[in-house]
Amino acid sequence: MSIEYAEHTACPVCQSLSISLKFPARRSLEEFVSTSGRKFSASAADFGIWYDLYECEHCSHVFAQRYPSNLGEFYHNADIATYDRRRLGRQKDFAFIVETIARLGLLGNKPNVLGIGCSTGALLAEFERYFNATTFGIEPSLQAAQVAIVNREGRVATGFFSQETLFDLQGFERADIVCATDVIEHVPDPSSFTRLIARSALRSNGLICFATPSVNSLSCRIMGPYWWSFRAMHLQYFSRKSLWTLLTQAGFKSVGIWPYVKHIELNRFVVPVSVGDVISVGVMT
Repeated sequence: MSIEYAEHTACPVCQSLSISLKFPARRSLEEFVSTSGRKFSASAADFGIWYDLYECEHCSHVFAQRYPSNLGEFYHNADIATYDRRRLGRQKDFAFIVETIARLGLLGNKPNVLGIGCSTGALLAEFERYFNATTFGIEPSLQAAQVAIVNREGRVATGFFSQETLFDLQGFERADIVCATDVIEHVPDPSSFTRLIARSALRSNGLICFATPSVNSLSCRIMGPYWWSFRAMHLQYFSRKSLWTLLTQAGFKSVGIWPYVKHIELNRFVVPVSVGDVISVGVMT
C-alpha cells in the first residue's frame, strides 16, 4: 500500500505561522513498509523520528509538518494482536482514567458515554462497570470494532469520527462525556476534530477527555529525539499550553491536566509507570 502525503503550513492547533524545525526525520516510512515485512500498525512500538517535527513558537505544539494523508487505509486494516498484548495493563490504564474522572464529581450516574477510537471497547467497559453507563463507540479498525460491538449491538460504528459515523450509532443523541484516549496524537487536524465533538457529539455542560503523550514530560525532556512516544503513527505531540489552547478554541473550559499513569505487565505482575502521558478534561461552556 502506497503512502500519500500532505503538509501543514501553520500550527494545526493555534494556526500560528511561527513554526520552526525541532527534530529532522531520521527514518523513512517507505523504507520501513517495504523492508520490515510487518503491518503498519497504530500501536506498534516503532520508535523514532519518522517525519520532520516542527514546533509552534506560540503554543509549543510539536507536529509532523509533512504527514501521511491516507492513514485511514492503514487503520481500517489494522491488526489488534499488538494492541491485545497489553490487555491487563490497558484495563488498569482505563480504570485509572475512569477513576480520575469520577473524582471530579462532574459526571452523574448512568451517563451516555462516547468513545472515539474505542478499539476493542475496554474503556467503555470500565465506564459501564463504574457508572452503569450507556456506551457508544467509533473505531476505524474493522477487527477491533468487531470485538467492541459484542453486547453493544448497533452502538459501535466502524470508521473515523464524523457526522456520518455519529448517524450510524443507533439510539445516540448526545453524550455526557466523550473520551478519546491515545487518539488525538493520531489526528491530522486536531482543531477540527475537537470542534466537531463540541458541535455534534456533546450535551450542554458535557465533558471531553483526552489522554495523550506530553512534550512537557520529564521523559521527553531527558530523551529528546529518542523519546518512546515518537512513533510512525503519531502526528501530534501536545504541550500543556497547546492542549489548553485546543480545548478553549473549541468552546471548552479546561478543568485540569493530570499525569496519566500507565501499567506494564512483568511476568504475573502489573506495574504502574509514568511514561510521560497526561489526561486532559474540559467542560462545555
